[in-house]
Amino acid sequence: MNPFRFLAARRVDPPGPARRASIEPTVRPPATVLPILRGARVAWLSTVDEDGTPALVPTWFWFDGEVFWLFAKPGQRKVRNIRRFERVTLAIGDAADDFAVQVVEGSARMVPVATASVLPDEMKRAYANWLARIGMTWETYVATYRQPIVVRPTRYLPWRGLSHQAAPERGVARLRPSATLAG
Repeated sequence: MNPFRFLAARRVDPPGPARRASIEPTVRPPATVLPILRGARVAWLSTVDEDGTPALVPTWFWFDGEVFWLFAKPGQRKVRNIRRFERVTLAIGDAADDFAVQVVEGSARMVPVATASVLPDEMKRAYANWLARIGMTWETYVATYRQPIVVRPTRYLPWRGLSHQAAPERGVARLRPSATLAG
């Protein structure tokens, strides 16, 4: 039996006004994570397939200070998944940099406008070198990734790096890092 079947009961057909009203409002990120959100270039987007299978994909994104903008090909798995179940998770940051990663829970929705009309100039500047390396122009990008997606954060989850040790709980001995980690 698939342990994720419970999600089928939570499935929503295209969200209407009543469903959207039940989504928590956007929350602001803590000031300490703004450098991660503004400096990172790849977010790992987690969605859920109809049968409950997790789907995790890297994607370019833009954080405008309130919401995250993603751009997708209209038929992609992430688009189908978000249309079915709008709850998503983003992981943003650099795990190689002492696990400096920000986890963001949110609700996602398709935006019925052309990518070219909402693609910010700041994103064009941020990804210009990457786009050139893959031999793509912005005109080709907006024609290919023509489905804008907005992720409205509902919760920022703190994440500690390897160099941050949590205070020991009362009566619980603190574990020492292994030789591999301590080295």
